[in-house]
Amino acid sequence: MKDQEAILKAQLQSEAHREQREKDAAYNRGVAEAVRNGRNARSTEFYRSYIFQQRPLTPLALLKHEQYYQSLTNQMADRRAKEGKEKEDQDLLARLEKVQLAEEFATQRAKYMREKTEQIQSYKSALDTQVKMKSSFAPPPATEDSEPVFGRNDMTNEKLVEKRRRAQEVSKHQRQTSEERKRLAILNDLVQQRKEADMLQRSKELLLSDRALQFEKIHRLQKMLQDDWTKSSQLKRQKEHREELYMQAGSELLLDQFVKFRRCLQCKRRTSNCGETNVWCESRYIPGSRLMV
Repeated sequence: MKDQEAILKAQLQSEAHREQREKDAAYNRGVAEAVRNGRNARSTEFYRSYIFQQRPLTPLALLKHEQYYQSLTNQMADRRAKEGKEKEDQDLLARLEKVQLAEEFATQRAKYMREKTEQIQSYKSALDTQVKMKSSFAPPPATEDSEPVFGRNDMTNEKLVEKRRRAQEVSKHQRQTSEERKRLAILNDLVQQRKEADMLQRSKELLLSDRALQFEKIHRLQKMLQDDWTKSSQLKRQKEHREELYMQAGSELLLDQFVKFRRCLQCKRRTSNCGETNVWCESRYIPGSRLMV
């Protein structure tokens, strides 16, 4: 009983394995058939390149040159316009700054005159007040019996000499002070002139450096454009040369063109060598009969 069950179980397993193998074989046949059909099927894709029998002529290079010239001319005109606008903006800013400085100077001048007028008015009011109150502080009027008012403190000769000496010292000191002030003013003017000259020199150097940088930039841009134009011209010539060679070759395929050039299959030395020997007529192996005199 157990043996029959084992045999039946083995038969069922073998049957299942056979069915699975048949399914795998059918799948493999289907895949192989699909691959074979795909290889033998005609391609529906179109070619990416075409051969034009009547290709239009290449335009003259003069047209491109004219376009390049117009482009460069427009760039230079735009640059000049930009520089002119920047210069106008700078001039406008300078004029506005001058106007602002003039307004500030006028405002300060008006403030100074107003303060000066107020100070004069205060001095005038103070003097008017002193004049009004002078009668209360004035000395009593002089009489005939009273002592003289003037001449009581007249200067003696010694006092006059001392006064003259002090006046001379004061004059000398004032003259020295005036000369020192003039000297300082001249030195300040010289220092200011030196500063202005240095500032002008620095401005000139900055202007020259800016112009040099602008010229270098323009030269570099022009050189870059010339290089690009030269490369484009070379590429165009190469393309035209290739197209000319292609037009000369005609519509023959590469294998058809090889028929014109025959080559020796043995030595393969040159295309004109067909059936010729590659051994010298007079080789260094001399026959024995030729060695006899």
